[in-house]
Order: sequence, then structure tokens, then C-alpha cells
Amino acid sequence: MKRGDQKIFRLTKKQFKEWDIFCTEHGKEMYMNKDSYSVEHMPESNTYNILINFNEQSGMNNFLINLTTKTT
Repeated sequence: MKRGDQKIFRLTKKQFKEWDIFCTEHGKEMYMNKDSYSVEHMPESNTYNILINFNEQSGMNNFLINLTTKTT
């Protein structure tokens, strides 16, 4: 999904935990690239919307695409 100049990824609680690990491991690179993201918790569905900018340079987009399209 898109919102302005941002892409939106809806994550389950399990996926959000994986995202949190990714951010911890890549935090320095994200800081150096001035990449950021937003989290919107959706309590009615117990999901999390992650918003990232289209021009991010830290691999967030690729990680989130792989995370949301992999089968378990």
C-alpha cells in the first residue's frame, strides 16, 4: 500500500518481532543513511503498519517485502 511518499506494510505480531530485530541489527546504517520509519499499532486487528519512505537506503523495503511474502 502507499500513502504519499511512503509504502505501508501490515505485519503480524510475529513479523513485527522480526522487524524489530532487523532494526536493532541495522540501526547504525539506518541512522547514517537518515532512514526512518513509523509504526502504527492497529489494536482491533492486532497488527502493525510499518511506513517507510520510498527513497530509503538501508534495505528496509527489501526486508519487508521478503518478510510479508514468505510462506511459513
